[in-house]
Amino acid sequence: KPFFYSPEIAKHFDFVSIHAYPDHDKLDENIAALAVYDIGKPLVVEETFPLSCTLDDMDRFVEGGKDRVDGWISHYFGYSIEEHEAGAEPHGIAPDAPFGATVADFLKFWSEKGESIKESQAGGTDGGASGHIKAKTEDGASSAPGGTDGGASGHIGLRVRGSVEQIHIVHAEPNSHVTVDGPSGFQREMSTDDRGGLILRDVPAGSGYRVVVEGHSETPHDVRV
Repeated sequence: KPFFYSPEIAKHFDFVSIHAYPDHDKLDENIAALAVYDIGKPLVVEETFPLSCTLDDMDRFVEGGKDRVDGWISHYFGYSIEEHEAGAEPHGIAPDAPFGATVADFLKFWSEKGESIKESQAGGTDGGASGHIKAKTEDGASSAPGGTDGGASGHIGLRVRGSVEQIHIVHAEPNSHVTVDGPSGFQREMSTDDRGGLILRDVPAGSGYRVVVEGHSETPHDVRV
C-alpha cells in the first residue's frame, strides 16, 4: 500500500482515481484489491482498457466493485461506435487484449452499462457507480460525496461512513440534526446542509463512534474513523 494513501496525505484528497485492469483469472482478487483505495474518499476508476478479460468479466468487476467505486471513466477515442465499426482507428483488438473485445464492443458495453446505472439511481437504489461528487457549500462545509456505507445505512439512500479524521453523511434529509458520540467522551451536534450532506472534521481516529441522523432510523450508525 503506497504512502500516497496514508492518513497524513489522504485527508487532503477530494477523491481517489486509479487505473484497474481486471484479470480474467483473478477477478475476485481484483475486486477485493479495491479495498486498498477505499480511504473514505470517492473512488473513481478512470482506465480499464485494453481489457485483460471478457466483457462479461468486466460487468462482474463493475458489479462487484460498486460498494467501493463511486465513478467510472471509459476510454473515448474521438469516434462514435458506428465509426469504429466502419473502420475508424483503433477498430480491432488490441494485441495485449487476449479476449477479443473490440473498441466498438467496449464502447457499447459502457453505453448500456451507464444507462442501467442511471436507471438504478433514478429508482432510489444504490447504483454504486454514480460518478457524482457534490461541491462545497458557501459556509465551508461540504455535502459529502457518494461512496460505500460500510453496512451502516438504515434508510434507502442515506450513507454514514468514516474517513480519515472525518465522518461523512450523504443523502440525509436537508437540515437534519445530527448527533455523534464517541470514545473518550467525544460529542458533537451539527446539521446537514440544504442538500442533506455533512462532513464532520477533526474526528480522532478510532472505533466506537455512534451517529444518529434526525428523520432516519433512530438506531445509531456505528462508524470507525
